[in-house]
Amino acid sequence: MSQNIVDYCIGLDLGTGSVGWAVVDMNHRLMKRNGKHLWGSRLFSNAETAANRRASRSIRRRYNKRRERELDY
Repeated sequence: MSQNIVDYCIGLDLGTGSVGWAVVDMNHRLMKRNGKHLWGSRLFSNAETAANRRASRSIRRRYNKRRERELDY
């Protein structure tokens, strides 16, 4: 059983909604394994912003402060 040990580099492109990658040899040629090029990407669904949670938290804090002031009297 003979194994070839080859130096290679992995390039990553990290975005907010995706990840891309490629595996190249030291001469910057795209490498193959099992007859397939070693490159690809993954797309992710967009994340929700925290604006809704932040608004709910703000309203809840205002309500609690108002209740505390009413109980102090």
